[in-house]
Amino acid sequence: CIRDRIWLLKEEKATVSDAPDFRTGFGDDLNFLYVAEYVDGILPAFELFSLEDDRERTLAEAERLFGIIVFHELAHANDFFPPARMGTLRRADSTLEAFTANAEFAASAQLEASLPLDSELMQALADITFEGVEPTAAQTQITASQAGTAFAGDSAVDFYGHYTGYEDTATLVDQVMSRYHFGIDYLAAFVTRPDENGLVECNDFKVGFGQLGRIGDPLVAARATLVLQTVLGREDVSGYFANLPPPRDLPVGQGYCSAALSVLVSAGSSSSRRLPYGAPVVERAVNQLPRVLRIYR
Repeated sequence: CIRDRIWLLKEEKATVSDAPDFRTGFGDDLNFLYVAEYVDGILPAFELFSLEDDRERTLAEAERLFGIIVFHELAHANDFFPPARMGTLRRADSTLEAFTANAEFAASAQLEASLPLDSELMQALADITFEGVEPTAAQTQITASQAGTAFAGDSAVDFYGHYTGYEDTATLVDQVMSRYHFGIDYLAAFVTRPDENGLVECNDFKVGFGQLGRIGDPLVAARATLVLQTVLGREDVSGYFANLPPPRDLPVGQGYCSAALSVLVSAGSSSSRRLPYGAPVVERAVNQLPRVLRIYR
């Protein structure tokens, strides 16, 4: 979450609370996990620094992580108050009154009206995973493959987008902008939850469905185009989608790390990547457990 990402100096890091996020444990009764990460070639797109030491970081080292957060949160702001509608706001109105008066022009409202998400299953699973709704006995038996099939059949760019229309909008924006400005991709998968109670390795999480660069799916890109036009206040946003490669599917049934590496290696030569300010990246540990990197939750 944001609270442990916005720091540079050790004095700033020392102010970060180590209390568990209240959403920790949501969805633990489900039979699958949703895992996701930003990648640059075969490497993670940025390093996640520990909060348990005195190590500091430069702005260049934190640039991508900061950037993704800013893209996402400003997408929310411009969703609620589109640039094209700023001239209609009345100074006497409260923030809520101004939002209500312009609600029909919001990017999320237009997306819901024109290209809505349809999967009731994914909506229910998102409520369990991100809001903490108690799953039914039947929902706890849904497999990674079944969840992935439902997700693939809809047009969200990320599982978090099924939680609310606002998050649907913001995830579309942050993935487009991250690709455009930093040349990084998003790798996401629905994987099995291992039965072992002890230590498990990355490849114990078997892929039920996964994709690299889902923003390159034509329907997903169409939804992102609609949103970007509103939040940026531009009629032509085609430049943000130029040369987007199609999504690449992860091999079903393979361990997550092996499947991810095979796809990342095969995709490595097909996209040009920029490294602003020469920001360093770190190698993936072979036993690294996958985790959700929805850093703005």
